[in-house]
Amino acid sequence: MIKLLSLVLALATPAHAEVLLDEIRTNLDDAKVKVEAARKQINELEENDGKLKKNIAEVEGALGKKLKEQTQAKETFTDYNGKIAGTSSAKKDFERSLVKDRQELELVVRDIQTVERKLVALKASKKALEESIEISEDNLGKMNDRSGSWQKNRDHLQGELTALDKDIQDLEKQKETQEKTRLANQQALNSWKKTLSTQEATYQKLETRYKQAVRDEEKRQKEKGR
Repeated sequence: MIKLLSLVLALATPAHAEVLLDEIRTNLDDAKVKVEAARKQINELEENDGKLKKNIAEVEGALGKKLKEQTQAKETFTDYNGKIAGTSSAKKDFERSLVKDRQELELVVRDIQTVERKLVALKASKKALEESIEISEDNLGKMNDRSGSWQKNRDHLQGELTALDKDIQDLEKQKETQEKTRLANQQALNSWKKTLSTQEATYQKLETRYKQAVRDEEKRQKEKGR
């Protein structure tokens, strides 16, 4: 700024007037280039900010969808656990009943061998117990099949939950990265806006002094011509 003022004051010397005017114009052109560069940089940063906003919105949408899927999957997973637990309890009851029936059958067979008078009743009891065992075994087999199916579904769902957790973590990291990038972009944008303001002020001052120097030189030339 002091150098520029010295150049303008030096215009009072005719021998240096033309050289100083050229130097002022050079400074003015340089300031104009800096202003244009600052404006270009701000435009690019503003466009980049818009893109980052869009990216963050898309990531948030995907994250919300994955969180909803995770909630539904966890509810289903809990339901399967409840069914498996209930089946396990019922299975134990059938197993205990089966063991008891088999033990009673053994006693009945021994009684048949030792007590002929009770043969008819014992045979009937044997038949009933055998049918009960058959039913118990059939029910136990069905329970095992159903429990295996639920176990398979639960294991599959566990894999899906693991994948959902990973997807959610990845999306959260993407969102964090986009937000950090946007913050850096906004900081750069603010910095360039300040730079533009300074460059524009400098350019206006240079332009004003250049015009004043030209007017002074023209006035001097007129006075010289008289």
